[in-house]
Amino acid sequence: MAFALARSLLLNWHLPASFSRSYVPAMNQPRASRITPDDIRQIAFTLIDRHGARALGYADLAVEELEGKGEAASAEAWKALRSEILDALEGRIARAANAIALH
Repeated sequence: MAFALARSLLLNWHLPASFSRSYVPAMNQPRASRITPDDIRQIAFTLIDRHGARALGYADLAVEELEGKGEAASAEAWKALRSEILDALEGRIARAANAIALH
């Protein structure tokens, strides 16, 4: 469930390539992301809580799938998430103190 939520958030972080080809934003500016670095960290720890070290493999699969579809921006978002997951698993970063608990 958490993986589906994280995937949904990250896939919606950037528009699919097919959408960007048919839509030109005002003044050709890319759509700004509303996901913060703290959000990425929270998603990483949520995936680790739910899936343990397998979260890293899920991120790898998402990157591979998105790159295969030509959705580079979404793949980059998953690469950022993968990096956070790896840092968390190896103890280089700590969970944010003000994280929201999922029930």
